[in-house]
Amino acid sequence: MTFIDFIIVFIIILILVLFGIRKRGILSSFTGGKLDEYLNRWEVYAPQSYQKIRATNDIQIIAEKTGFSQVKIAKIKEHIFFKEHQLDDGIRLFDPDPDIADAWFRLQEGDYNDQDLRLLKHEYFEARFEGIFQTDYRTSHNATIKSGRTWTP
Repeated sequence: MTFIDFIIVFIIILILVLFGIRKRGILSSFTGGKLDEYLNRWEVYAPQSYQKIRATNDIQIIAEKTGFSQVKIAKIKEHIFFKEHQLDDGIRLFDPDPDIADAWFRLQEGDYNDQDLRLLKHEYFEARFEGIFQTDYRTSHNATIKSGRTWTP
């Protein structure tokens, strides 16, 4: 076994051990509740929320409540929840984000805030840029930020 092989095996074992420790809750006894809550939002809540959002016919409702056209809301929803993008690590869906899920649920209810509307504007510009210029996510995201369409959850 070469040194490189040893390092690769060591890293794989380390990942498996740490994953197993966290799965059994051993790690949480050292971290307190905040880390568990944070991880739960990313690993459980966000993926489940994205599944619910994908299964919901909410385009007309959000359009009516926000004043955005149904065409724009449909494009935004497709961009965030359904479309695969050229990301830094390959072509795939976006990772589920709990803050985006929260914003989307507020938009469905009509109980949205200014940042939720900024999210819609950000994602619409990003989707259009990516589509028009046939570019990767990083390029379209950076262009969106440069255009002043920022979003802060």
